[in-house]
Amino acid sequence: MKFAILTLFLTVALNAAAQSENVHGSYEIKYETTDGGELKYTLSLNPEGTFLFHSYKKDTRALPPEKNRYGRGKWTMDKNIVSLMTNTTDVVDSLSLDLNNTKARFDSKSPRDLTNRDIKTKLTIYGSDILWLKGIEIFKRD
Repeated sequence: MKFAILTLFLTVALNAAAQSENVHGSYEIKYETTDGGELKYTLSLNPEGTFLFHSYKKDTRALPPEKNRYGRGKWTMDKNIVSLMTNTTDVVDSLSLDLNNTKARFDSKSPRDLTNRDIKTKLTIYGSDILWLKGIEIFKRD
C-alpha cells in the first residue's frame, strides 16, 4: 500500500515538473479582419522567469493605421496557472501595458495521453485588468 501511494505521488510530481518546464517559449495568435486589418498577440516566456508581450494592431481606417503596444515583467507558475507581474517602472508611456493581475491557464497534451490527437499547447488568459485580453487563447509556436 505504501509503495502504491509513493508511486502515485512520484508520478504526479514528475508530471507537474514536466509541464512547468514546457511552459516557457513563444506563444502567438493572429486574427485577420475582412477589411484587411490584422491583430497579432505575441508572448515570450523566458526560462529565467521574465516575459515580453507584444500587441500589434493594423486598421486602415484608424489613425495611426498601425499600433504596437508592449508589456514586460516577470512570470510565475503555480500548478497550471501562469501569473504575469509588471513592475511599475516598466510602464513608461502610453504604449506600455500594465499586465499585473493577468492570469492564464496552461493547457497541453498530457504525457499519459497516448492517442494521435493533435492538442496544441496554449495559454488561455482568464483574468486581467486589461479587458480586451480576457478570453484570448494564445498558442505555443512549434
